Amino acid sequence: MNTGSDAPPVCPVNERSPRVFVCDPQPATLTGIENVLCRAGVTVVGTATDPAACLAEPDTAGPLLYIADQSPIEAYDAALIKGLIETDRTRRVVAYSSYEHPAMIANAYQSGASAFVSKLAPLQLFLEAILTVHKHDCPRARHYPDGLAESLAEFFTGGGRAASSPRRLLTRRQFQIYLLLAKGLSQLDASERLNLHPRTVANHCVMIRRRIGIPTARFRSHAIEHGLIDPLRLATLERESPHDA
Repeated sequence: MNTGSDAPPVCPVNERSPRVFVCDPQPATLTGIENVLCRAGVTVVGTATDPAACLAEPDTAGPLLYIADQSPIEAYDAALIKGLIETDRTRRVVAYSSYEHPAMIANAYQSGASAFVSKLAPLQLFLEAILTVHKHDCPRARHYPDGLAESLAEFFTGGGRAASSPRRLLTRRQFQIYLLLAKGLSQLDASERLNLHPRTVANHCVMIRRRIGIPTARFRSHAIEHGLIDPLRLATLERESPHDA
C-alpha cells in the first residue's frame, strides 16, 4: 500500500466517521488530502497512486468510501470509478477532478460516482460531499449540488458530448486553429503553421471562444475532455520536441 509519504499522519479511528481510501496519481496530493481528512476526523485506511492498488484494496471491515481522482489520462478516467463499483457494489465513490467541464462531470455521474467535487472547490464542499455520501442509506445515492445538477441537465438535454464537440461547433479552419492552440502553440505559431496572417488567426480565436464558450487558456483541457488529444502522448512529444508537439 502506497501512503504517498515516509511518515503518514496517524488518523484517529472513529467508528461513526467515513472510512476512506484515496486514489490519486500524485504522491504529494495524496499526502495533502490525507492530512486534511485526518484533521477533519475522517479515517483514512490507505492511499495509492496506482489504480490497480485501489481496485485490489479489500474491504475487510465493511464497505469503503473511495475518493478517486478523475482525469482524461490513461487509467484515471471513468474506468477507475466503474472498476471500483463493479468490484464491490457497496462501495461509494467521490470523484474529484481539476477538469470541471460538463463532459467530465457527466463521465463521473454515468460511471456511478456518488458525488463530484472540483479540486478548486472550497475545502468545506469537499468534506461536505464525503460526509453526505457516507450518510446515505443507499450506496448508489447521489450528491450533486444545484450547480452540478444544472450543468448535468444542460449537458444531457443539449445533446451531450456530441453537441458540445468542437468538431461540430467550429468550422474546419477554426477547428485547425483550436487544435493547434490546445497542443500548446501560440497564435503566431499557428499562423505560421497554417500560412495565415496573424490577425486572421486572432479573429478566428475570437469566434472560437464565442462558439465553445471557454477562454483560450482552457483549450487544452477542453480538447482532452473531448478525446481530441492524448495528454500522455502530447507530454512525450513536448519533452522530445517542444516546438513541434
